[in-house]
Amino acid sequence: WFLTVGIAERDIARSATTAERAARERLHALQVVTAQLTNAATTQAIAEVIVRDGVGLMADHGIAAIVTPDGREVQTWTTAGRPAGAAEQSGRIPLAATSPLTEAARAGTRIVDQTQADLLARYPDLAEVYRLLGIRSGLCEPVVDGDGHALGALAFGFSREDAVDAEVIAFAEALAGLSGQALRRAQLYERELDAAHQLQRALL
Repeated sequence: WFLTVGIAERDIARSATTAERAARERLHALQVVTAQLTNAATTQAIAEVIVRDGVGLMADHGIAAIVTPDGREVQTWTTAGRPAGAAEQSGRIPLAATSPLTEAARAGTRIVDQTQADLLARYPDLAEVYRLLGIRSGLCEPVVDGDGHALGALAFGFSREDAVDAEVIAFAEALAGLSGQALRRAQLYERELDAAHQLQRALL
């Protein structure tokens, strides 16, 4: 009995240590993203930071998607190591397309699928992509500005089922919040820059 209790306590201690280490890594990742976003002035630079230093550290595969200025599409940036057969998912996707990423961006709501069966049932057209990437559960977190307007979404894909727990959701929500603030700032800057260029051309 004492041996059984001792083994159980050891396993609990190991689990607690692992959880603490994961929490520290998530906190460090958010600190790195915050620092990097301070120096990122454009939408593209911000998206690259988010997908590399945020989504890419938490998920096996991920995408950062930003709604284009005309509101018709989302521009996407993917994590490294994506198979060639799934390359068509990067670039531009119609905002009206059926996918967890575009649905999260359109509705401004979180989408969670804990099993591959759930993913395939809701998005059968993406079955080949899920197979190529080995995604068995996923989370899509909307990115909104301070007024609640949808700016895009972050997609987290995992190679195991039931991977989307409270800690993952909290990290995704914090990352989306940082992303929304940075994107709002960058879009204002880009609009001002574009207006300045138009004025310059008009004067010339």
